[in-house]
Amino acid sequence: MHLTKGPSGDFPNRWRESQKAKMEIPETKVFEREVEKQFEFLVDDFSFSGPVFLSSKEKYRDRVVYSLDDTAVEVLNAWHPADYGFEVNYYPDKTVLETAGSKASAREIIYFRLKEQQDGEMTFIRDGALALKGYLVSRETPPTSA
Repeated sequence: MHLTKGPSGDFPNRWRESQKAKMEIPETKVFEREVEKQFEFLVDDFSFSGPVFLSSKEKYRDRVVYSLDDTAVEVLNAWHPADYGFEVNYYPDKTVLETAGSKASAREIIYFRLKEQQDGEMTFIRDGALALKGYLVSRETPPTSA
């Protein structure tokens, strides 16, 4: 199947529509709302900043970022034919988040779900949030007794 960008520049939307019969790719705003709901524990329990929405139709990615001090969490759904799908990534150094290429390996992939395995109920977002919460809890230092 050969895909080309149409004269109106609507290739990402047309491609997404063509994939709906094969996969459950949520619309950007629906994805962002669900991420905000499922990952609100980052703000409430771990003091991360509120979500920053960085979705890009041109890059075929729906992306939400939370940050705290020098760290960041990225919730990403990449739906280009060559991309894999949904990821929850933890960046110990949030400056790496802005860097492309080899430095991207400085992230820790906490959870992923192939785009072909995503469901219409978006349980993969909830599952990713639960995996991240478990990871963050395991990183916390237990309190020391005086």
